Amino acid sequence: IADYKNAAKESNETNNSRSTPIAVYIPTPDLTVTATVASPTTVAPRGALTLTGTIKNIGTGKSPTTSYAAFYLTNGATDTFLKQLSVSALAAGASVNLSTTYTVPVGFAAGTYSVKLLADYKGTISEINEANNNLTGNTVTVLP
Repeated sequence: IADYKNAAKESNETNNSRSTPIAVYIPTPDLTVTATVASPTTVAPRGALTLTGTIKNIGTGKSPTTSYAAFYLTNGATDTFLKQLSVSALAAGASVNLSTTYTVPVGFAAGTYSVKLLADYKGTISEINEANNNLTGNTVTVLP
């Protein structure tokens, strides 16, 4: 804006400004699960499952300092929560490998399940795509 205080007398007071549109770039994280596996593939009550997975930030910005991921066993209709893990901040393009052990309790319903890992399962991170946070992996048979 020229003469923004209107201090100068001009023959045309309407031509003192010009604007140009600009794009504002806001770096935003986007966590996605790229792998999840449970082993062994057959387990009895009191048996241990090793749960592993990889979460990658495919977004354009760093994720917050801490988020949470969760492992589940799913039969397609019901997801059974197994364990929560903390995920440290991830720079754009970075990934983290997660690993934990879950002991199947007595009374866990026998059947065939798939392991599932959900990134940002508490929904605390604003992401580019909120629909790509989970991945279902291999099947596990829980014995009676």
